[in-house]
Amino acid sequence: MERERASSIELVLDAASEEAVRREWAALEAAGLSSMGAHRSPSNRPHVTLLAVPGLPVPRFQPALPIALRLGQPALLPGDGERRVLARPVERTAALEALRAAVVAALAAQKPGATWATDAREAAAAGDGSHPTLDRRDACADHAAAWLPHVTLAKRLRASELPRALRLLGGPIEAAAVGLRHWDPELARTTALAGP
Repeated sequence: MERERASSIELVLDAASEEAVRREWAALEAAGLSSMGAHRSPSNRPHVTLLAVPGLPVPRFQPALPIALRLGQPALLPGDGERRVLARPVERTAALEALRAAVVAALAAQKPGATWATDAREAAAAGDGSHPTLDRRDACADHAAAWLPHVTLAKRLRASELPRALRLLGGPIEAAAVGLRHWDPELARTTALAGP
């Protein structure tokens, strides 16, 4: 049985920060390394995923944007194997945590009794198809602890290529989240919820 792909709620970056990340994608790709720049879909743009859950509905929600974001030094995300995700971790500020909690609350209000995993990996880790319940009470507690906000630079970078990749990338990026969107992988469609 094919596993349902996760829909997501994503923050999009201001134009200058998006361009800075796209330049890094291009540098990695030009060097023959794994890069998000190789993915040519019009929906592919630098973003920070707030939630990723199979069947996630489009929330009725008006976020308070923009909010400041700090994209940290590039690093490999935790994982196993030789090929890993290279990303810029995003600092978990009070404003970012509050925005994520507000999105979760809006979804919970739309579908009372629904269960959500806060991350597709969390759902997969359960192994039995169950999803932890996510509601207003625990939006910033247990489930949020597993959330690792980041902007992806490459999805399949060999760990041995990390030093070479880091030489191509700059320091932290001071950014702003200026938009919110819903990604539906089944329809390959984004829906703008706020901003550009």
